[in-house]
Amino acid sequence: MLKRLDVQGKGLLVAALFILVVIGNVPAVGLLDPDSLFDFFLILAFILLAVLLLIPAVKAINDLNERSGTRPPSFGWRRRSAAVLVLGLLVNAMAAVGVLILVVLFSTGVTYVETPDGPYEAYYENGQLWEKGILVAGEPDGPYERYYENGQLWIMATYAASERDGPYERYYWNGQLEAGGTYNMGEACGEWISDGETETHPPCPPDLEDGN
Repeated sequence: MLKRLDVQGKGLLVAALFILVVIGNVPAVGLLDPDSLFDFFLILAFILLAVLLLIPAVKAINDLNERSGTRPPSFGWRRRSAAVLVLGLLVNAMAAVGVLILVVLFSTGVTYVETPDGPYEAYYENGQLWEKGILVAGEPDGPYERYYENGQLWIMATYAASERDGPYERYYWNGQLEAGGTYNMGEACGEWISDGETETHPPCPPDLEDGN
């Protein structure tokens, strides 16, 4: 019984610490965003889970102290309990990692319920328009515009079958033209201007040269 309480207390305590370490590193690698309200509550839920694991860990250690009448056990590895302790740690760690993986998959949009179709708009957090266009089977098709956060036009293009096809312009944040020309199914064609310099690419099809 004493050995079981010893292993149980250590296993739960280390599992709780493991969860806290994972929580501390997940935002740093970009899996969860603390600024997102949804992800904030997910992080809060994992902290609560760690606390819930700490409660039985402390109880198990206290029970061990009461039954043995000795000081709190050291956290050193002992031969007679090493195998059981490792098994307990693996079970707790696998459970924590499994839950974390499921949460990350569903919170980062890896699983999609439906494919968007038709006109769409996306915005910055301050409400300023970021981009707008048309989606067909989830891919851009038709006129497309993207804007800087200050409202300045960034990119103006035309898509066909998810490829840039037609006039294309890209601007710096101050409104100065960075590059402009024509695309033919994703490939630059005709005369281009890039940072004030003229570039010549293979001729464009007649319909693109005419601006149709």
